[in-house]
Formats: sequence, structure tokens, C-alpha cells
Amino acid sequence: MGVAILACQATRPPIYAASDGFQTNQSSGSAVQDAAADVAKAGGELFGQNCAFCHGRDAMGGETGPDLTRATLVLTDKGGDKISEVVRDGRPQKGMPSFNFSSEQLTSLVAFIHSQAAKAKAQNGGRRGDPFANEKPLYSVTADNMAQHASKLTEGTVALLKKYPQSFRVDVYKTHRTAAAPQHAGGRRRH
Repeated sequence: MGVAILACQATRPPIYAASDGFQTNQSSGSAVQDAAADVAKAGGELFGQNCAFCHGRDAMGGETGPDLTRATLVLTDKGGDKISEVVRDGRPQKGMPSFNFSSEQLTSLVAFIHSQAAKAKAQNGGRRGDPFANEKPLYSVTADNMAQHASKLTEGTVALLKKYPQSFRVDVYKTHRTAAAPQHAGGRRRH
């Protein structure tokens, strides 16, 4: 069952937020596009405050959260039917807390995530996969053991561990120092 998400502004007619997974009322032209951009912008601000720490500011993955622009859940989401559920319920087993956002906030968050997925899809190359995707963490920092690791935690991480003690955690992995140069750069070394 699809979900239509309606966003209204006082000076503009009602619109459907435009993005993958959303239906767009094309007859309103640029007013619809402007309103959809406003909805996604508001979602970007919400994402930046609540999600970017884990998923990166562009939703392409961060320190502890996956790349949402490539996530099957996002790519198969229709109008927020899947994303909204995960945001509301969280994924405690993976360290993601639940969030109590209003329907309007969820609409904007979903619009932002879909807009980032569309931007990522439009990129020609330049995106790297994770060569260590199957690696298991050495240990996890939780609210229960954060005092043991306090010297390595930022204030923001401590605040998240305190605010979401049952669901937020920081997985710690082995450090990999990897670098690769393009093949054409190999012959340009100076001695």
C-alpha cells in the first residue's frame, strides 16, 4: 500500500513532495518543485541534527551508520512506508535509536533521504565501496561501558550514549591504513 505525503504552505497550493518514491503533481510546475525542495531542505536540517553523526551529512555513510543512498530499504521505499517505520522503531540490534518525530518531520526526512539517493544515483563514478564491509567490530562502546572508554569519546558521543542508553552504541573496528593511487599516477613519481 503506497502512502501519499502532502505538504502545504500558506502561499502555495498543496503539493506532493517530489522525489523517488513520491508522486509529483506536475501541473503546478515550479511551485511544486520549489515546495518539494523546501520539504527536503527541512529534512536535511533534521537529518543533520539527528542522523548525520552515524550516516554522514550527505547520507552516504558515516562512522557507524550505513550509506542510505544505496540501502535496499531506501531504494524500495515508497512515500516513506519503510523509512518512517525504521526511524520510529529504530534498530536497537544495530545501534540505531528510535526517534519520536512528527508526521511532518518524517515527511521532510524521507524527502531529504530520497533526494540524496537521487543525487548519488546521478553521480558518474567517484563512489567507493567499503572494502571491509564484512569485518566484525573489535568491541562496542555502550552506556554501560562508556566510562571505561571516556578518554576516547567526544562530548557528542557521550550525550548520545546517555540519551539513548538502550539502543545507541559505537562499534570499534581495527584501524586500516589503506591508500590507492590511480594506475596512471604510478609512472609520475619523482625520485
